[in-house]
Amino acid sequence: MSDKGMPTKTWSLKDATPFQKWSIIFTGLIFFVTAIYSIFSFLQWKELNTAQQQFQATQRAFVHLNGFRTTKLTDTRKKKVISCQIIPIFQNSGATPTRNMTVHVSFFQTEKPIPENFDYPDLGDCQRIPFYLAPHMEQETGAITVPIKTIADVRNHTLDYYIYGWIRYKDIVGGGNSHLTEFCYGISEVLGDPMGVTDPMTLRFSECPKHNCADEECNNQ
Repeated sequence: MSDKGMPTKTWSLKDATPFQKWSIIFTGLIFFVTAIYSIFSFLQWKELNTAQQQFQATQRAFVHLNGFRTTKLTDTRKKKVISCQIIPIFQNSGATPTRNMTVHVSFFQTEKPIPENFDYPDLGDCQRIPFYLAPHMEQETGAITVPIKTIADVRNHTLDYYIYGWIRYKDIVGGGNSHLTEFCYGISEVLGDPMGVTDPMTLRFSECPKHNCADEECNNQ
């Protein structure tokens, strides 16, 4: 028997039994509550994640070059200045200690300013200096001994003298992430008489155009 011509009956909410109506309402409420709970959970997770990142940023170790200590070396018998020692000072300004920290310091002199395409190679002794820096601690590295004539030439603007290098270390928060700090400074001014045995002398340093960065910033230089 053909069903052609017979009216098609469609279901609507009016045809629902009370039980079906309550089931639909209950299902809608469950969906609504679940959506609200999911949004609330996501916002809570996002806030917690942000707080954790802020905590790690404020608590982790952060190591940088914090200046230089300089002193003249004299030959007391000849009453003559023979050289100048420049000692880099590194500081951990973070709230936690470093792990597996190593430092390399290079230095060179040139008659011209540091070139734009200079690639900052590791010069001199390639042995990595192991370090440990407690929170807010400073530590000096080995002294760089510079002939006093070189300092005099820098003072007379016939030579430029640069000190550069890097610091690699890990922290104890955030899963022990690896960090990198690069630095480069040149002697910009010599105050006082380098040759004077009793005369005070001060070296002033200025940052190089490049190679002063930390972590991901160093990828852009």
